[in-house]
Amino acid sequence: MNQHMLLLITILGISQISQAQEDPYLWLEEVDGEAALEYVEAQNEATFEILSAQEDYQDIYDKSLAIYNSDERIAYPSIKGDYVYNFWKDKDHVRGIWRRSTLDSYTSGNPTWETLLDIDALSEKDDVKWVFKGTCGLYPT
Repeated sequence: MNQHMLLLITILGISQISQAQEDPYLWLEEVDGEAALEYVEAQNEATFEILSAQEDYQDIYDKSLAIYNSDERIAYPSIKGDYVYNFWKDKDHVRGIWRRSTLDSYTSGNPTWETLLDIDALSEKDDVKWVFKGTCGLYPT
């Protein structure tokens, strides 16, 4: 038997073995599952214990949070026609808002935004933890 055939048989055998094994972490796929949430909470506690023990932890945390919540962050645009679209999260919009501004308003440096979809308000209304995953539009006819 030549070496290529032997290699092919070995690879096929290994792939069959790996497919037959069950994933011991499949339960983590259940994002709202009790076991998964308990595991995440335990990992968060262990991580927090290590990080918070660092001398400069609180200073770094406070500065990072201020940057994350700053209104001075760049509203990264998606330009479609005469409008600039943006998905924005801040302390008042934890789940986020999808909004738009005119191109002229956006380039003025102080844009006026029109909220198109408020994920927080929708989540509260529907009693569902909605997540914004982007948009997909059809070209107008």
